[in-house]
Amino acid sequence: MSTPLNHHYVSQCQIRNFFNQSEKKIYLYDKIRNNFFNKTTTKSVFSERELNTVYENGQLNHDIIEKDLKDYFEDSFVKNTKIILDYAETQIAVKDELINALIDITKLGIIGDMRNPVSKRQLDDAIYKPFEELRQYAAPNLKEQIDQALEDRKKTKYSNKLQYSKIAEDVIEKMFPLVSVIFYITTEDDYFVLSDCSSIVSRAKINKYFNPDIQEIANVGTPLTSKLLVQTMSSKLGRKEGGIYYLGDNHKSMINDINMMTLASSKKMVACESEAYLKSFIERVWEFKAVY
Repeated sequence: MSTPLNHHYVSQCQIRNFFNQSEKKIYLYDKIRNNFFNKTTTKSVFSERELNTVYENGQLNHDIIEKDLKDYFEDSFVKNTKIILDYAETQIAVKDELINALIDITKLGIIGDMRNPVSKRQLDDAIYKPFEELRQYAAPNLKEQIDQALEDRKKTKYSNKLQYSKIAEDVIEKMFPLVSVIFYITTEDDYFVLSDCSSIVSRAKINKYFNPDIQEIANVGTPLTSKLLVQTMSSKLGRKEGGIYYLGDNHKSMINDINMMTLASSKKMVACESEAYLKSFIERVWEFKAVY
């Protein structure tokens, strides 16, 4: 069996929850080109060939990052989403199961931006461009090492040096204690949109360091389905209690604001289950001349 080379930067298990099952389509908007389009499968949505390929020990490895994502984030996604959705609909849950589900979903949201090709490219530029400049001044031995590192870097699209499971654990540990808020849309004609970064992430000064200007991930909003979104934040931001917000006809502006943040946080595209909602939402964006 051949190894899949098409890698998603938003997990398919999450994208599928924004796929219109009755119309057999998912609707997308490209904010760079101001273009609406649709796809009949999630296989090519938010994906890129050899996105997660790693060069190590003289060989290309297409599996190591994919396995990390699958084992640590994706295999539990459907179960965790159901636990949170059931709680939103019934307000009944096994406390530990719910807490663990919210934490797992937050971890997936934490790494969302890092998985995007734009962020990968920016990280590589930040790491490798200084070496290119240093090379001309380096001693022969160091120059040889730099040349080898730069040559190895050319073997793959991105260096892919990040271990997402470890990053998620490190970040969430620094966010603790956590507060989670569940947003649940109760109307038929309103929807959450999904960005090509999978989540909305913001930073703040939540821990004390020698450098007082350090800001860390402190607030993560992750759309799980077209009707369900989880926002988890560090209680160090000031909020001490979570809860459920049921968003009905009187909360359309709040849904719009959340989707505006999703659009703003995206690198290029957002996806939606409803073509009509997506187009009307983007029309509102242009009407108010929003900056994104």
